[in-house]
Amino acid sequence: MQDLHVSFRTDEGVVRAVNGLSFDLRPGRTLGVVGESGCGKSVTARAILRIEDKHARIDSGRILLSRDNQVTDLATLSKHGPEMRGIRGRDIGLVFQEPMTSFSPVHTVGDQIVETIRLHMPLDRAAARRRAIEQLAQVGTPHPEFIMGQYAWELSGGLRQRAMIAMALVCGPSVLIADEPTTALDVTTQAQVLDLLGQLRNSRAMALLLITHDLGVIAETADDVVVMYLGRVVEQGAAAAIFRSPKHPYTQALLRSMPNPLAKPRTRLATLRGSVPHPLARPPGCPFHPRCGQAISGLCDHIEPAPRTVAPGHAAACHLYADAAADGALRPEVA
Repeated sequence: MQDLHVSFRTDEGVVRAVNGLSFDLRPGRTLGVVGESGCGKSVTARAILRIEDKHARIDSGRILLSRDNQVTDLATLSKHGPEMRGIRGRDIGLVFQEPMTSFSPVHTVGDQIVETIRLHMPLDRAAARRRAIEQLAQVGTPHPEFIMGQYAWELSGGLRQRAMIAMALVCGPSVLIADEPTTALDVTTQAQVLDLLGQLRNSRAMALLLITHDLGVIAETADDVVVMYLGRVVEQGAAAAIFRSPKHPYTQALLRSMPNPLAKPRTRLATLRGSVPHPLARPPGCPFHPRCGQAISGLCDHIEPAPRTVAPGHAAACHLYADAAADGALRPEVA
């Protein structure tokens, strides 16, 4: 992805939801995208699949998908055109936070998975049914033949999530986008689903884009991390480097706010000051400066910082690192 800009047209004005986003998504690796609600994470996922809101528009940038030795810019395709419809499900799968928003309540889980298969693969209904049962078994669904005849509302949250993962992967996509896939699940089921996603990524050499607000999930699963704030990338790099030595004040604040199991009883939990501003009330300069304890008066409140290399493969958009790289701003990477 290169310099993606996505905006919404509203009665109050133009909302810049994603503002110059660039990252790489590589086979066999997990890229974790983290940030508070309202930072543009889900808008990014929807833009990749071209299922953005009817009021949203990709203003500029490229979304490059490599397939069959060809590179396709998804940003140039019609969201309702046959090529983009073919890419959804076949080349890129999507797992939502709440499966009930994806499954029809009036069709069985099996019928919906079979329909997905027949949309993208030249199989008759019997062969598609066999493939659906095999996929449900591969994601650890007990009694897959029985689950095929169930409606989504008849399943537990964990089984619904497994069924949605099965539907997302049944056509063998090379990219899987998981948008808050474990938020609605209990801790035990959450761990099982994350472990399943990791196993499937490794066995199929998929690229996994994991979107979450939970840094604990990112720490357990991601190889690389993108930290977003108000539509911009404020820090990105290898997960180990970011958790070991976070550079941007926003990343540091997020990590401080994580519960510490070794803390003494009744220890007050650290929190971030303030909240993410509305995109229509975007502050001048660095968007994080009103909440930042390290803001430089006269600089951070006037000039928006460019991403700068702070270590090999590690970049942060912060004026604290203005001299970190001799050549200044970090060049965007090609997706």
